[in-house]
Amino acid sequence: IENSRDKANLTRAASKINENLYASTALERGTLKVKSMQITWLPIQGPEQKAAKAKALEYMAAIIRTVAPLLTKEQSQKKLQKMLIAGKGKHYYAETEGAVRYVVADNGEKGLTFAVEPIKLALSENLEGAN
Repeated sequence: IENSRDKANLTRAASKINENLYASTALERGTLKVKSMQITWLPIQGPEQKAAKAKALEYMAAIIRTVAPLLTKEQSQKKLQKMLIAGKGKHYYAETEGAVRYVVADNGEKGLTFAVEPIKLALSENLEGAN
């Protein structure tokens, strides 16, 4: 979810990995802090579709491992599959784990985007009052 203020404060960049796979990022202007890292897969028709999607899912699982390095390849793939299942048929699905939010946007025939976003952490009032 973004507003016009967010757009003004962000620098976006995208790279083409291959014909149907793109990596992109959103950086905060001035500080260049990463606000979002994304992999987008655009479906292709024909016999290569299954292999192309498998490659895209490998990239997505690898992004999970960059922010959760203790996960094995298999664990990151299972985590991704769980999120893809949870996000099926929804505009997007978001899951927060610690200081990271994972977002899946499955647009069916239009493509699949997986994003990792750092989130700001703050103490809740309940915790502050307990100290």
